[in-house]
Amino acid sequence: TPASGSFFPIGVTPVAVTTNGVLACTFTVTVEDGTAPTIQCAGNIVTNAPLGANGVGVNFAAPVVNDNCPGATAECVPSSGSFFPIGTNTVVCTATDAAGNTNTCSFVVIVNETLPPQPCVVTCPSNIVVRTDASATQCGMVVNYPAPVSSGDCGQVASTPASGSFFPIGVTPVAVTTNGVLACTFTVTVEDGTAPTIRCAGNITTNAPQGAAGVVVNFATPVVDDNCPGATAQCNPASGSFFPVGVTIVTCTATDAAGNQRQCTFTVTVRETGGLDSIAGLRAAVAELPLPSNKKRSLLGLLDTAQKLADRGRNRAVVGLLRAFQVQVLMLSRRGQLDAATAQELIDAAAALAQQYSGLSGFGLTLGSR
Repeated sequence: TPASGSFFPIGVTPVAVTTNGVLACTFTVTVEDGTAPTIQCAGNIVTNAPLGANGVGVNFAAPVVNDNCPGATAECVPSSGSFFPIGTNTVVCTATDAAGNTNTCSFVVIVNETLPPQPCVVTCPSNIVVRTDASATQCGMVVNYPAPVSSGDCGQVASTPASGSFFPIGVTPVAVTTNGVLACTFTVTVEDGTAPTIRCAGNITTNAPQGAAGVVVNFATPVVDDNCPGATAQCNPASGSFFPVGVTIVTCTATDAAGNQRQCTFTVTVRETGGLDSIAGLRAAVAELPLPSNKKRSLLGLLDTAQKLADRGRNRAVVGLLRAFQVQVLMLSRRGQLDAATAQELIDAAAALAQQYSGLSGFGLTLGSR
């Protein structure tokens, strides 16, 4: 007793052997503790030394120790509450049980030096100049600029307006602050590089009074649009000017506040009254028209041939050529190569001449005709 297979505690246990209840002999069972305790250290610690000090006292939690037998203890070097100098310090903790079994763990205590406050220095970007492009539709543009460079204890650095903001045409100051206090400024200049658009009135054809050298002509102001307000238009010659007999090119110029310009042109054709009552007069009117050269040659060729045939008395052939002339004028108008008013006037004049050479009526043609 105890019987074989029994639980024996750490230490020396005597075993008695009996026969019929009478002690026969004894021996001992000694169980030695060969199991080291477990130990778990606290985590690494980071702290700051007071300003001007070369270290600081640090307290930390005792490590957690477990063992198969009671009585295990732990000791840390340096111990909790010790003075730790600036830098990285290793703490080693050792767990020891009653049998002298040991185990260790370690962690570090990092002590940072506390420096005196450093003066804040903020450097702004250089002044920025950008330019809108030809396709801009707004009076300004979004501008991205480099961040200010700061050093020292500056806190929050902010720029107003912020990078990526919309900046109008002109000069915009940008204020850079630290914790709400102005640190520096720079400027963002947006130049207007977008020319205005301009759309002129269509070509104009009119008649001068009988025997007059020309006539005063008024026309609509060109339509001007720009990315910024204030663009104006000026035409030369101006509306209300005296236009002599013949073809005058009118040039209109749109100018915005930045001096950007764009032009458009149209023609004012002034004809003498009564000039279309003959083939020669009709030819003179066609010769002054702003038509593609090949189209003008074709019309003039029809009229030249008609004049030669008229001189020979071949009136029927003249009528056919005048009819062909009408059709070509109609097609030029439909293709936008000749303004409608001029086209109709030429068609009507050719119809009158055809009637004159044939003695018949019914040679009219309108722009809506097929």
